[in-house]
Amino acid sequence: MGHTSWLENRFVLRLTHSFAPALFKPIVEIGLSLILVAWITGCIFCIGSKTIGYEVESLVPPELPGHRVLEPLIGFAYVPS
Repeated sequence: MGHTSWLENRFVLRLTHSFAPALFKPIVEIGLSLILVAWITGCIFCIGSKTIGYEVESLVPPELPGHRVLEPLIGFAYVPS
């Protein structure tokens, strides 16, 4: 199955002849690996610092009647964030 347009053909040729071989160079592999490790480390840090659940004040302001209704519910049930 051939490429249907001139632009698609050119794009595939660019990928196969310049971009794909460049990805297999050791310096590019090391650089991309370091970026990936840094990204995964950042994600783990962000997930680790996440708090679980909700505070009643963040859902309903204390001056509203719904605040008193939610206090026992939030204290009793587990409400994940």
